Amino acid sequence: MAESTGTTPDYSLGAQTMRQVAQAGVGGEARESYLKSQMAGKVSDALVEGAEAYTTEKETREAEQEAIADAKRAEAKKWDTAFDAMGERGAWASGELFDQFAVQEQGFKDKYLEAVRTGDKTLQDKLLKEQGARSNSLQNWKETMETAATINKEYGWGEIINGDDPEAEANRKILTALAENKGEAKVTMDPETGEMGFELDGRIWTRREIDEMVASGTMPVVREEGFMSTMIAAKQLGAEGKDFEYDATFYSTRKSLAKELRTNPSSAKSIMRDVYAGETSLAQDLQDAIGKKDGGIQFDVQMPPRLAGLDQDGDGRLTAADLTKDNVDILIQAIQDDPKLLADVAGDWMTKKMQTNHGTAFNKHQTSEKLNRYYNMTAAQKEAFQAGMTEAEWLKFITGQ
Repeated sequence: MAESTGTTPDYSLGAQTMRQVAQAGVGGEARESYLKSQMAGKVSDALVEGAEAYTTEKETREAEQEAIADAKRAEAKKWDTAFDAMGERGAWASGELFDQFAVQEQGFKDKYLEAVRTGDKTLQDKLLKEQGARSNSLQNWKETMETAATINKEYGWGEIINGDDPEAEANRKILTALAENKGEAKVTMDPETGEMGFELDGRIWTRREIDEMVASGTMPVVREEGFMSTMIAAKQLGAEGKDFEYDATFYSTRKSLAKELRTNPSSAKSIMRDVYAGETSLAQDLQDAIGKKDGGIQFDVQMPPRLAGLDQDGDGRLTAADLTKDNVDILIQAIQDDPKLLADVAGDWMTKKMQTNHGTAFNKHQTSEKLNRYYNMTAAQKEAFQAGMTEAEWLKFITGQ
């Protein structure tokens, strides 16, 4: 029991009690249970701390992902309305642009006045010539951006502008800045040529680059219209029972693509990845052709020596049989990077689509012709005709299959 000293109670265990407790197992099973409980508590604390850390990390990760998503949504919204600013102004040039331009011109003006003061006619002529070049450059930029606004409104953009890759994102960003014209892209002037450019994110964009971007990034309506015209012509040939001239059609199609690539090499990405020949792109069909012997994309062109390592069956030809899950992306990029090969593959791909379209119409025409011949027979001829055929042969004749 507890002992007391003076008036202060002492609740410590006495020697007798301690011996009894020891005999009861404290320091034995009881101690072990206690230690286990303490360890469980520490593990529990560690788990709680770990869970809290994981939750914090997860929340941070989710917040970062949401921030990225918000930025992309903001960019998409900004892109969607970028050209509206031009419409609201009624012109491409904005007050901010003229302010930047005026600052640039002030320096040239000071030089000209100094040349007048000193009577330096040669320098005066040179400065006036440079001013004319700058004026022409500004007018050319105006025409480029007005063309881009028309394309944005009437035709739309292809993968070069609307894609998800870094190149497309950069293209959208500079076009947005140029269309809005709020000063985000800073005016630059080449002192030698008077060529006007715009600096954004440390890069100077020239008008020629923007011209090529706009030309390449336009939804390929001209290419699509050309393809549809040849598809209609191929179907008409089939409906009239006329043969499809594969070699001539392939030559014409390939030649058209090769000319487009020579004129604007940047169009390679559009030829490979935009939708203009049916409902899928060449890249999509190449992806879908993996492992398909029938029903997938069919093409057959000479394998370039530099791609010999991708010739899976060793026949020296580039066909759907050479596609595998491991090499298709490499192959797609290799084709896109080689203008001649791209014109060959895309030309063959488009021509085979026309040939299929022709074949469907041709088969219908043949079936119709057979039926007409049968219906024009006399009753005796029909009876004799049917008598010489099995049921399967008769069905084949009627259906054309």
